[in-house]
Amino acid sequence: MALSDVIADVQAKALTMSGIKAAPTEPPEAMSQFPFAVSYARRGEMKFESAGFANYLHTIVCEIHCARLILPKAVAQAMAYIELFASKILADPKLSNTVQAVNAVRYEFGNLTWAAETHIGIRFEIDVKLSQT
Repeated sequence: MALSDVIADVQAKALTMSGIKAAPTEPPEAMSQFPFAVSYARRGEMKFESAGFANYLHTIVCEIHCARLILPKAVAQAMAYIELFASKILADPKLSNTVQAVNAVRYEFGNLTWAAETHIGIRFEIDVKLSQT
């Protein structure tokens, strides 16, 4: 599978979470619907296993942005997505068969910036393994 397929599946999972209003397949210039999800590749590496075969290790980022109008409400809204998103990954650890395995999921809570605006949210980092021949 292609890296773009993995990112599309992560966005599809984010869109199924209660309250998420948008999870576009391509990162938008700006977003006016909150909360929204945006996913992209952060980094990766290729580990050669044998002639013509490698494992690709990628870190996919999925950010859940909540509007920062009333801070306590935004914090509570964002924090709820930690367990919701984790449960989506746990229920489908091969991400609709787009990856060989999800190796780890990390998250960070706090300020997120998109289109020069600051929001409150969660940034997930999902380490995945893809095998290629």
